[in-house]
Amino acid sequence: MNSSVKNILGSSDYCTIATTSSNGVPWNVPVRFAFDESFLYFRSPVGTTHGENIAGSGLVSVVVIDTTQAVKGAVYIQSFAEKLDGENEMTAIQEFNRRFDNPPQQWEQTEYYRIPVGELDTVQSRGEMYYFQEQAS
Repeated sequence: MNSSVKNILGSSDYCTIATTSSNGVPWNVPVRFAFDESFLYFRSPVGTTHGENIAGSGLVSVVVIDTTQAVKGAVYIQSFAEKLDGENEMTAIQEFNRRFDNPPQQWEQTEYYRIPVGELDTVQSRGEMYYFQEQAS
């Protein structure tokens, strides 16, 4: 992940995550996120529409927009999400605590997820628009 991508990811506390239900109904939701070199992490209350959609196919499309610069940038990720537990969930919590000095209070029942950033698509990426793609294994 290059410094331009890190700057765009660091410029916003929120990304949008699009999912699709088993019968093809799209769903898009803004969520707070944290990140490291390989993953975006997000959390949500138990029983959300996007959580149910992720439990199905796992496919997601993510957009993070940097609106702080004179030349706007964005990161687009086509990937899959997975619900975390155990050590992976602890990593997500640590990334949230590192990113946010005062992390927002958790819901009574909170689920953590991660999304592999994937590989940079050098053909589609132009200027400050970066496209990444990851295939489910």
